[in-house]
Amino acid sequence: MAKGAIHITGSNFAIRRRLRWDILDRGRKLVNSGTIERPRWLDWVEMAPPLETRNLLHTDKVIKNPYIPLVTTLLKKYPHLRFEKCFDSGNEWQKGVDNYNVDHPVMQFVAYQLSLMNKGMSKTEAFMRTEKVFYRKRMEIEKNLKVAMALAIDEEAVPLYTTGFAYWNEKLAEGQGRFLIQVRNELRRIKEEVLKSQKQLEDKKVKSKP
Repeated sequence: MAKGAIHITGSNFAIRRRLRWDILDRGRKLVNSGTIERPRWLDWVEMAPPLETRNLLHTDKVIKNPYIPLVTTLLKKYPHLRFEKCFDSGNEWQKGVDNYNVDHPVMQFVAYQLSLMNKGMSKTEAFMRTEKVFYRKRMEIEKNLKVAMALAIDEEAVPLYTTGFAYWNEKLAEGQGRFLIQVRNELRRIKEEVLKSQKQLEDKKVKSKP
C-alpha cells in the first residue's frame, strides 16, 4: 500500500495518531549517542526550515456553514430559483451542489434572512419577512418590465435568443405569417371577382326586362 506519510516512519492511515520524532531528531540522537558519525545531510537538513506537522489536518474537520441549510430550505419551497442566471459562470445549479454567485437571487435572499437572524429573529420569522421584502421587489421589477415592453412595441424591438433553434422558430413564424397574408389577399381578390360578376349578371337581368 502506498503511504501518504508525514515522515519516514509515519502513515496517514494509522489508527492511533501520536507525535513521532522526525528524522532530524532521530539523527541527532544517534550522533550524540555515538552510534553513527555525523552525516553531511544532517547539516543540510538543519539549515532547511522544519515542516510543522502538528498544524496539518490529520482528521476530518466539520465546518459549520449557516448558508447551506438556508439555501436548502429556500430551494425546497421555490425550486425554480436554481435556474436563475444558470448560464452565468460560477452558478452551480445542479441539485446537491447549489453554489451560486453573490448577485444570485438565492444568495441575496439567504444573506438578507441571515442578517435578520443575527438580529435575534427566528429562522421561520426571518424567512417570512424576507419573502415579503423580495415579493415587493419582484412586483416593482415586473411593473418596470411591463412598461419597457409597452414602449418597445413602438420601437419594433425583438427579443434576443440564446439558441439557434429559437431563432429558427421565429423565422418560421414570420414565413407562415407572410403565407397567411398572401392567402388572405387571394381570398379577397376572389371575393371581389365573384361580387363583380354577380353585379354584372344583375345589371343584365335588369336591362333585359321590358
